[in-house]
Amino acid sequence: MVSNFQQACKSATSQITDMTQPEREEEESEEVVKKTLSVEEVHAAAIRSLAELTARSIELFHKLAEMILFSNGSTEPSVLSQLTVVLCKEISLLSKKFTSCLTTAGSHEKGDVLNPLITGVFLEASNSASYIQDAFQLLMPILEISHIQRRAESTEQ
Repeated sequence: MVSNFQQACKSATSQITDMTQPEREEEESEEVVKKTLSVEEVHAAAIRSLAELTARSIELFHKLAEMILFSNGSTEPSVLSQLTVVLCKEISLLSKKFTSCLTTAGSHEKGDVLNPLITGVFLEASNSASYIQDAFQLLMPILEISHIQRRAESTEQ
């Protein structure tokens, strides 16, 4: 469950690294050559990465809910709240890095082309954060049920 999320983070980070770091061409006697991507390619990579990270975050909350329900485990809501904050900050950081790459890739483009793409990345990041916060809110009834079950078990003993 966590490894899928980590893979999504690593994939997004490596894409950003590939976009921002120059590559060395073997044929060109160690001359540094920058890989050029179009703004559309950078935008598409940003949206894909945000979608993947969001999906893995939702999957993480789903698995946590299963663990809470079926293992009678105790989970503090504050820990889940902190997890939500961390996930949302990761989405925000990722969107800022991608828009930086987008700005670099589109340095030759007009504002009419670049601004909507940057706005789109930030909009999708906002949507992602909303989905993650909604997933956290959907965990609340499960935490309540778990708490009630634990209290019932402790009074029986």
